[in-house]
Amino acid sequence: MDSHKEATSKKQLSCIISIDMSNAFNSVNWHLLKQKIDRLDIPSYLKVAIFSFLSERSASLHHTSKDYNEGVPQGSSLGPVLWNIFIDEILRLDFGSNVKIQAFADDLLLMIQEPATHCFTQSSKVPLRILANWTNDHLTKCYKTVATEALQVLGGTPPIDLKMALSQQLFRLKFENQPIQLQDFAVQPQEVVFPKPIFPPWEKHITNWNYFNASLAGTLIYTDGSKKDNKVGGAFVIFQHDRETHHNCFRLSDHSSVFLAELTAIDQAIDYTSANNLSAVKIITDARSVLLALQNPNSLDPDINRVNKKLRNSEGRIQLFWIKAHVGLAGNEKADDYAKEATNIPGVNIITPITINAIKSFLKKELMAGWQNNWTNSTKGRNVHNLFPKVSVDRIQGDFFLNQLITGHGTLAKYQERFFGKTAICQCGHHSENTRHVIYECPL
Repeated sequence: MDSHKEATSKKQLSCIISIDMSNAFNSVNWHLLKQKIDRLDIPSYLKVAIFSFLSERSASLHHTSKDYNEGVPQGSSLGPVLWNIFIDEILRLDFGSNVKIQAFADDLLLMIQEPATHCFTQSSKVPLRILANWTNDHLTKCYKTVATEALQVLGGTPPIDLKMALSQQLFRLKFENQPIQLQDFAVQPQEVVFPKPIFPPWEKHITNWNYFNASLAGTLIYTDGSKKDNKVGGAFVIFQHDRETHHNCFRLSDHSSVFLAELTAIDQAIDYTSANNLSAVKIITDARSVLLALQNPNSLDPDINRVNKKLRNSEGRIQLFWIKAHVGLAGNEKADDYAKEATNIPGVNIITPITINAIKSFLKKELMAGWQNNWTNSTKGRNVHNLFPKVSVDRIQGDFFLNQLITGHGTLAKYQERFFGKTAICQCGHHSENTRHVIYECPL
């Protein structure tokens, strides 16, 4: 706010850029952090105490465990302090007289002052590049000569221009009421369902569910949803006294998710129960995610809230049960078969409005497809491409020595020849010590 007031007093405009460092606390390298702490003027006994938090730590999961050397201890006041020490360099960098930076936990704010809006595009480039260089030094740990495209793949970070295009599409739809193009169809703002609560607090309902057991009696309705060849279907099948008495199949709009198909199958089963005045009904599904969503009294999903309202109005005549998928139970297998058959219905008979979450999912798929296309057709970072031809946001290569081998930029003789005029001959005698030779050919 002080920066904004200062800009206003100078009759200038201010621009604030918020930067969130994803998974920041878990990605702090202990070796680098210890180096930074060593440079601080603090008593040695405090350093020893802090270093004890950063040694011999392990994580265990069921039957296995792994020692690790990154991340700051969380759940205590020490964690944020160590993070602040780690990023203290950023706050001391020189971004220029018209740029200020502020940190709060793992979020950074860049505050820029300019006399006109068109100046922000140019004046933001330098500080963003400075931050990018700092993160590259501390995260991917590669030489600065490595191509940006390769760094993005190694760091699991999509290109900023594609991420900005995604954000722009969402902004146009949500705040400007403008249509957007998704793959081969256009989305109008009035067609989109946005999350919103429909129950006042005093009417909130918690839907409980139980685990299936073979002793259940009465009317058993098994439900399922399926997606095949970009077509979505759902079904429910009714069993009474171990005999199938009725089933219903339906096809949903192609943009629907399997989650929505599973939910719609339960919804259709509830409607059938009400229309036929059935009682003591047990609806059985293998979609645990749907049951957990129905159990959440604070859900903002209109479809979840609609089904919850119907369950509340059933006054206990309907119970929900979860069964593990593909355990050989006749009713569950039948529902699965009918749901798959439903995807072959010639036309859509349940039109579902597209949700904002579905739009985000489509946009993310387009972003990943665009990133993959750029990476495949780029002429840069081909050493990395040979090892990592597919892009992914779940990848991060942060080992300094390994990345020299992956990128070919570092101590390899071929790189030394290219930039410093040294010999490219490998110690084994091969004429070129490059990534391919070291990994696949070198006998040493």
